[in-house]
Amino acid sequence: NKDTDIAASYDKFGVAHKESLKVLKTHVDFLSLSATPIPRTLKLAMMGLFDLSLISTAPLKRQSIQTLVTPFDKDLLKEVMESEFKRGGQVYFVHNRVKDIEEIELTIISLTKLARPVIVHGQLTATEVQKRMTAFYQGKYNVLLATTIIESGIDIPSANTMIINNAHQLGLAQLHQLRGRIGRSEKKAYAYFLIPAFKELRDEAQKRINAIERYADLGTGLSLATSDLEIRGAGDILGAEQSGHIESVGLELYMELLEEAMRDIKGEEGDSFKDIDIQVNFDCSLPRLYVADEKERLLLYKRISCAKELSSLREIQEELEDVYGPLPSATEVLLTLMEVKITLQGMAIESLKVVGHSILLQFSPQELEKKHLLRDQLIKYFMTLKKSFTIKADFSVVYHDKRGETIDIQKLKDFAYKLKELSS
Repeated sequence: NKDTDIAASYDKFGVAHKESLKVLKTHVDFLSLSATPIPRTLKLAMMGLFDLSLISTAPLKRQSIQTLVTPFDKDLLKEVMESEFKRGGQVYFVHNRVKDIEEIELTIISLTKLARPVIVHGQLTATEVQKRMTAFYQGKYNVLLATTIIESGIDIPSANTMIINNAHQLGLAQLHQLRGRIGRSEKKAYAYFLIPAFKELRDEAQKRINAIERYADLGTGLSLATSDLEIRGAGDILGAEQSGHIESVGLELYMELLEEAMRDIKGEEGDSFKDIDIQVNFDCSLPRLYVADEKERLLLYKRISCAKELSSLREIQEELEDVYGPLPSATEVLLTLMEVKITLQGMAIESLKVVGHSILLQFSPQELEKKHLLRDQLIKYFMTLKKSFTIKADFSVVYHDKRGETIDIQKLKDFAYKLKELSS
């Protein structure tokens, strides 16, 4: 009826409409299907608020879409369109400005005599849009010049070339949805994203274009959505708005606060792993000469930094040695530093800094107050080695190497294991 037909009067079904549906019934299960979930939805799924299932098997005989990012080039566009026409196909040409869309139509006609374009956009009546789309489907036209109105619900197997003008002005999910209009048959499909020179693009636009070009294979929608999450942030998780308090505190802190609140509500214990701030002047890295691929290198950095158990660290080390060969010294140091961070868990240490022949430790008085036994053991240990340790009023501790030797990575590791013995 009129009261519940929420989506009928909307061109797009978004957050506001989903929230409206939730108001109708409080105990309803929702199943959402998306090629590229919006950042907020994806983050909710990753946090466990939603169950997430992936369909990773491509339809039978479906091919990946060859994607090219390029400046507006009339010679290239002529070649691209004529190549599609000669194999009996059709072309989508997306230009998301109604104001000058007819000028683009004249440009297309001037490029090749084979082109028969038809214009479709949201300012036309529904009847006229349907009439023109039907004519294009029947093959009366071979170029559909349209705005992003065609980004969903279009399935024309004979249209296998997509040209998107000013692609940098569109969102990542939009670009992926538009590209999904082609390649819906056994024929090879081609997508061309027209942009100005890269130096003219804003940083976020460059990231979107790089992502859409990188993830062109079948089943990469989740990777694109993850990139979108990194670029845009998750927005306001608890409301219909796409931006909110997250701007004030930052994405990571916002998510930590939200996860903590969720655990409190569920009565669950929080993650005991503490991110100890370790500052050293050692060379610790994955050198480019060791892992040349930038994307793979970043993923490895993330895996190493997220390791919470020594066994996980060992697995990463074995994988590195198996794939890339013996570890460079800088990578050995990197893995050892992470081993130190894991070893010092449960010691109430907030930060550790290596300066010359000294190690500066900052303990949390609040945590030590909860762990009386650990506090007493630490104080006893430090007091029995007064020449090596200096304790300050705020319970920051300075360790001096009694021989005056510079603290290297092995000495730091030995020091961490010695402290660990006190809590075992």
